[in-house]
Amino acid sequence: MQGRGCVYSYGLGKNGELGNRKRNDREIIPFRVEGLPACISAKAGGSFSLALSVSGEIWACGKGKSGRSGAPDTIQFVRISGLPRISQISAGYWHSLALDEGGRVWSTGYNSYGQLGLGNTTDMPRFTLTDAIGKCISAGGHYSLLITESGVLLSCGTNKVSGHNENLSRFTQIPNLENVEFIDAGQIHAACVSQGKVYTWGNNSWGQLGHSNLKNVVHPKEVPGLEGLQLIAVSCSKGEKFGSTGCITQDFRVFMWGCGYKGKLGLDSHWSHEDPADRQVPELIANFNSDKIELGGIHSSSIFNGTLFTWGCGSDGRIGHPEVEGHRYLYKEPLPRPIANIPKVLMISSSYYHNLVLTE
Repeated sequence: MQGRGCVYSYGLGKNGELGNRKRNDREIIPFRVEGLPACISAKAGGSFSLALSVSGEIWACGKGKSGRSGAPDTIQFVRISGLPRISQISAGYWHSLALDEGGRVWSTGYNSYGQLGLGNTTDMPRFTLTDAIGKCISAGGHYSLLITESGVLLSCGTNKVSGHNENLSRFTQIPNLENVEFIDAGQIHAACVSQGKVYTWGNNSWGQLGHSNLKNVVHPKEVPGLEGLQLIAVSCSKGEKFGSTGCITQDFRVFMWGCGYKGKLGLDSHWSHEDPADRQVPELIANFNSDKIELGGIHSSSIFNGTLFTWGCGSDGRIGHPEVEGHRYLYKEPLPRPIANIPKVLMISSSYYHNLVLTE
């Protein structure tokens, strides 16, 4: 769901990705980004950020290496010209995707695995039109996901996470899935919701796929332990380590599994110097509801009725609470905690180090 409002950022901004006109800086609590028009979406990528204005224009800031943002390096948001009216954006770690009003897919950035869907492996410095058409996009580490109007799931990029046995440079259907409703491309694993069920694939080093002791899963596989539930959304962690996954049921319950580092699963009721145990199967966060969920690298976030909750590792301000001052690398929250003094939240997007929030 997209809203219409202001963009806030917080966390670590080594390359200007916070949009605060600074490098090597932190914003411990959410900071309202200046210089942007009213927006309907904001996405945090690998050392860069994207925002989508009400008028359908993409704005970018942060690191532009290999064309990942479609703009040069910049410490403040700049408008990207030369595109038709855009309706959706997605920021991966090294590349980005955009969907125009006609459903056409555009891509930019690093392309060594064919993740741009252009039929080649040449990096692109700016958004370029592909031959794919769909209704929902998600950019991951070295791969991309796309849902078509008929609910078919397509992908391109590395075979480690694309759901295919080989690297593919054009969007290609992932077999044996129908009526796909929701997708999320993490950096090293992926997930989707199909007919109320959650499927995962990719790297499983921390149990983030929910598939027992399997190390890697090439093709989408239904996550056990969620039988009888109607799932509506899923999120994969962003980062090469500490993989985790979270999902939301139709009645707003939240299940988490994977790496428990710094309490980022939100499943332990008390603070401890010891990291909580990893979970190999989905586990319910007790007495907690959410209508949106977003996993960063070593922290997690969710929204319920416009209130933003964060938990996990608080170093460098990544969970938006002021306690990080004075113990920068030790602060953590084991349970979801609301962020105060911010307008009604419509959307949250997290990278490993920073976050973007869209408010009313």
